[in-house]
Amino acid sequence: MKFGIVVAEDIPKARDLAKKVKKYLETRGHEVLDTNLTRSDLVVTLGGDGILLHAACEHVELNVPFVGINAGTLGFLTAAEGSEWQGAIEKLIDGKYFISERMTLEAGISKNFHLRGVRALRYNSGQAHLEGGNFRALNEVVVKGMYRVVDLEITVNGQKFLEIVGDGVIVSTQTGSTAYSLSAGGPIVEPEVDCFLITPINAVGLSIPSVALSPNDVVEIKVRKGDDVSLIVDGQEHTKISQSPADAKVFDLLESERPLSAMSSRPNGRSRRPEAQTRRALAGRQSVKVERGRYRVKFGYFDKQHFLKALNAKFGLSGRVFR
Repeated sequence: MKFGIVVAEDIPKARDLAKKVKKYLETRGHEVLDTNLTRSDLVVTLGGDGILLHAACEHVELNVPFVGINAGTLGFLTAAEGSEWQGAIEKLIDGKYFISERMTLEAGISKNFHLRGVRALRYNSGQAHLEGGNFRALNEVVVKGMYRVVDLEITVNGQKFLEIVGDGVIVSTQTGSTAYSLSAGGPIVEPEVDCFLITPINAVGLSIPSVALSPNDVVEIKVRKGDDVSLIVDGQEHTKISQSPADAKVFDLLESERPLSAMSSRPNGRSRRPEAQTRRALAGRQSVKVERGRYRVKFGYFDKQHFLKALNAKFGLSGRVFR
């Protein structure tokens, strides 16, 4: 078999584990690919949830399983702990694992503008940048004000749905339901249930904390008022929107030139990376459009009840009494 390996290089435990896994696989006669993953039969990530999420999102077009072995601080989405790596590898070799497919999101700035002096780019970074300037996400996309209250209009399939005056809004998948959306009051959604979750962030006077929508819907977020608003993709890619003269808006696209393996992992797929450098000048009123992605991510697990067990490990639900 051909095993792709992606390592969170900033985690010493992950680097040490990678050496053991690589040696073990090679002594068993398997090929290890750690630079070019295109020929991989499956991909193993060594780190936390962040490296698993972003490796899967970046390489989703490979259409192979992604299996996480936790060497970070939190492994809610990973399939095994670092101490269990040898048994996990043996199960992968024997094909004794299950696939959990997850939907992705595609988000982009509205096309009702003219790009001045900028061509479409695709970056080789931890977050997938699609042709035409769109983004791919596995957890969520967020539109939020950085310092002041913003006024956002949410439409679904062209129909006005909500107006949010507050810090912003989260559009998440079922995978992202245990990340930022959960901390903002959203529900936990079982991985097999494809849906959009619309979760306001600190909205003023809004009695609906979160809404689940069909994955076939198209969600549009219009910025009605706000001088310092950002589009944030999976907690790491920031497109900063600020008012500029002559009814124009300037978007500062912050991206990192660091390779995927160099990202630092954080719980639920949030990663730290230095902010840099590309600026786009856009004209006209802007909005963010979010829809179901063209690809589905395949996560590999060794237990069909992994999600429920991970929930209990994280929140201790089985030991609580709710009255």
